[in-house]
Amino acid sequence: DEISQKLIDFGKESLEVYKDYEYNMTELETVWGTNGTFQKGSRELKSAMDDMKNAAAEWASTNIFHTNDISNAMVEAAHAGWDYQQMLEGVPAAMSMAQAGGMDLSTAMNYVLKAQKSFGWEFDDITDKMDEWIYAANKSAGTTSEFGDTFLKLGSTVRFAENTEELLALTKVMHDMGTTGSAAGTMIKTSLMRLYAPSGKASKVLEQLGVSAQEIEDLGIMEDQGLIEALDTLEAHGFSAFDSV
Repeated sequence: DEISQKLIDFGKESLEVYKDYEYNMTELETVWGTNGTFQKGSRELKSAMDDMKNAAAEWASTNIFHTNDISNAMVEAAHAGWDYQQMLEGVPAAMSMAQAGGMDLSTAMNYVLKAQKSFGWEFDDITDKMDEWIYAANKSAGTTSEFGDTFLKLGSTVRFAENTEELLALTKVMHDMGTTGSAAGTMIKTSLMRLYAPSGKASKVLEQLGVSAQEIEDLGIMEDQGLIEALDTLEAHGFSAFDSV
């Protein structure tokens, strides 16, 4: 009886997962058919959906994620504006990050979506950028997800850094010195904004970033000793993360 009940429970769980997968794929088709990626009901949309289903099955067979997890990530990416080709290149990058960072795929997908938009990465570069992110996190006292929280906090401010590598280096140093996640993002963000737009220019830049002057005042720009020490450590190793600003 106990074995029979386990089989029944397994069957119910499998059915629910399949239903969720089908729902996700239907939503993906709806999003693509209404946001201009494909014409609704077109042969091209049907072909793309067949490809996505095949890709989900193939990816699920080579990693720890179920087709339901992958289809959900596809829906999140479609809502963010990713098209067919971007999906094929971006979703595997999110899966690699999720496995390397020990996180669920939805969380990793959110990091990838936000980072790609904030950094302005080309889709051809996403896999390499994710590899750099994972490598830097693994070499630090932080985690892949903590680095993600740092970048989420930074938002569009990351455009003021000279390049991704030096920003990752600064993030690594901050984590090594005990300031992690969103706290590290806050410190780096405030320093970038003050370096880029001191005094008179600040209000215009803050307006462009959607950040209020009151928020910056509350943060305490460039007064944290940990950030100053982190910048000094980078300089000692030949890095100057913000030369371009």
